[in-house]
Amino acid sequence: MRKLVISILAVLHAMPAFADEKPFALGVHLGTFHTTGTYNNINTGVYGRFNSWTVGGYHNSIRKPSYYVAYTWEIPTPHVPLVESFAITAGGITGYESSLNDSGVLPMLVPSAAFRITPKVLLRLSILPIDGQKIGSSGAALHFSLEHPLQ
Repeated sequence: MRKLVISILAVLHAMPAFADEKPFALGVHLGTFHTTGTYNNINTGVYGRFNSWTVGGYHNSIRKPSYYVAYTWEIPTPHVPLVESFAITAGGITGYESSLNDSGVLPMLVPSAAFRITPKVLLRLSILPIDGQKIGSSGAALHFSLEHPLQ
């Protein structure tokens, strides 16, 4: 998996610079810092965005595969230093158990902020809730991913 992530990062770095319009984006899930519990912090995976629809998958914090489909509302922040944009992603995700339902698909609502780290790559920080009713400890997590908008 490490070689896959390094390969994807190399491809992202080699792509052309950002344009004003960003209808497409590719991203790499890296890891998560958890405020509570003994979770897996290495959450590698990939995602793509096409005209605000986001589809992806990763190895989640409870060591299971997760897949999601969501819609992302993104607000550019040209007047906020260091922050490229704020976003909210809402959709459905698999791979988690929850007291909310037993269907295998849970709702997701993820706020995030994107920070430009190179002319071609953004660091996206996302805040994730932790449902502690089945696992014994509630809290939150800060997820890290790299993203490259495409033309």
